[in-house]
Order: sequence, then structure tokens, then C-alpha cells
Amino acid sequence: MTDSQAHEQVDGHSDFVEDLASLTPTVLASYSRIEDERLRELVTAAISHLHAFVREVGLTNQEWRQALEFVNALGRGAGPGSNRAMALSDLLGVSTLVCLLEDTAVTGGAHHTASSVLGPVWRQGAPFVESGGSLLRSETPGAPLFFTGRVLDTSGNPLPGVTVHVWQATPDGLYENQDAEQEEMNLRARFTTGADGTFQFRSVLPGGYPIPTVEPLGTMLRLAKRPAWRPAHIHFLLHREGLRTLVTQIFHPLDPHLHQDAAFGATKDLMMGGFEEHTGPAPEPGIEGTWYTAEETFVMVPGESVVPAAPIE
Repeated sequence: MTDSQAHEQVDGHSDFVEDLASLTPTVLASYSRIEDERLRELVTAAISHLHAFVREVGLTNQEWRQALEFVNALGRGAGPGSNRAMALSDLLGVSTLVCLLEDTAVTGGAHHTASSVLGPVWRQGAPFVESGGSLLRSETPGAPLFFTGRVLDTSGNPLPGVTVHVWQATPDGLYENQDAEQEEMNLRARFTTGADGTFQFRSVLPGGYPIPTVEPLGTMLRLAKRPAWRPAHIHFLLHREGLRTLVTQIFHPLDPHLHQDAAFGATKDLMMGGFEEHTGPAPEPGIEGTWYTAEETFVMVPGESVVPAAPIE
């Protein structure tokens, strides 16, 4: 029996590699039997591009082992409260790229609210709160914020019955899962839009923050001499049957880091200017000094309502 025959498989395909030139075609052929057409496309394209990258840069064994150690370090940092793989996707701009591509493909040019990154700290199970209620579960110092949201379809009609997930950081830039002093689910809530498509809540003005420079992500940022800041923002996830799930953010237009978002999430279409500063009588008694309002309209398009898996528990 020849070497080639020894590697022959029952379906007639061989994984035997003759030389450098034959390696990539041989590997691609070995995955060509994936039955799901889309999965086969994704896998074979990933292999093709990865092999092309290795050939282009002349990757060495030592460099490849360092790359694998980087991936392993991401896994070692995984846990119920941490998703470094998601953070890496954001830091490489891949999350925003997917959002922009999908927005263009799915909406067909219809006016809609732009998508943005989900981020690594969204959690399932935030409490349902009546419209006008508070995101605060514990005492959270900061300038009061009163938010009004309006959800419409592409024709400008109000959309009732939309579930709206909201989450944000404190003015100090900490999410509740990162801060032992905050109560469970502080600054997180779910709302349901009313007949007029609106929802409201009371919160505090969020602050910008440096993303946690845990390893190996911290080393990556330092080597690239990139700032680690995210500008002040509030996250929203909206879903209702028959509508494409909308994941987006609104940003404080005066945040000094608006044009230096480490996650590349502050795209042109999301630089919303709905925050307004006030002094004097506030919507709630007992508020003195500066307080803020913000109003935003969210436009959803028809499509599949899929709620993503939460990056953390």
C-alpha cells in the first residue's frame, strides 16, 4: 500500500499533503463536506483567509505559539462576570464592522436607528420597571437624569409592546457587576413601551470610563499606544416579535473621549445630542443643582426578533 493509499478515506478523499502548495486546497477539501451551506461558507472562508495571512507575513512557529497563548489567556480570564473574547471583538473593531454590514444588508436603506456594539457587560434578568420608574437599586451619587424614549416603525407609527433593556455605568464609570458596593442590577432595568410607543426612566448621568486593561487585552492596548477610554453612554436593547432586534447606544455629545472610543462604538450615526442640562425646579422633589434630560427616538425595522445570549451571567 502506498502512502497516498494509506491516507485514503472511505469516500475517496485524501488528507495527505504533498507539499506547501497543496496544503491549503487539501485542508479546504476536507471541510467541503459540511452539509449546512452557510456554515460551510464561513468555515472555508475562515481557513482560506487564515492560511493567506500566515503565508503573507511568513509566520514563524514562535509567533504562532504566542498567538495561541494570547487566545488561551482570553479563556483563562473567562468567568460568570467576564467576557474577554467579546471585549477583544470590540477592541478590534469587528463588533462595529458586523453591525454596520448587517444594518446595510437588512434595512435596505430604510431610515432606522443604527446598531451598535452589545458590549461585554449586558446581563439577562434585569427587573421590569413601570415607565417613569428608576434604574437605581442603590444610592448612586451623580447628576439626576430623566430620560424619555420613543419607539417608531419606519413609517413613523408608534410601536407599543416593545421590551426595552437599559443598562449603564455610574458617573464614576463602573457597572454594577464591577463594583461590590452597588446593589444587584443597579442601573439596569427593562421597560415596555406604551400605546404611544414611549417609555421613561429616572437615572443618573453616566460617566465615561477606561475599559479594564486586564491581560492580555491591556498589553495589546499598550503596544498599540491606544487610549482605553469609552465615552459616556447608555445601552439599549429593544425587541418585539416581527421586528429586528435593535442593539444600540446613545452618547453624551460633550464627552471629551467621544472621538477616541476604544471599542469603536461611537459611530457617526450614534453621536446623538439628546442630553440637555437644567437648573432650577426638577421633575422630582428634593433635587437641587444641575440635572439633565435626554430624549431619543428609536426606529425599528421588520425582521427576526432574536435576543442575543448575555455575555455575562
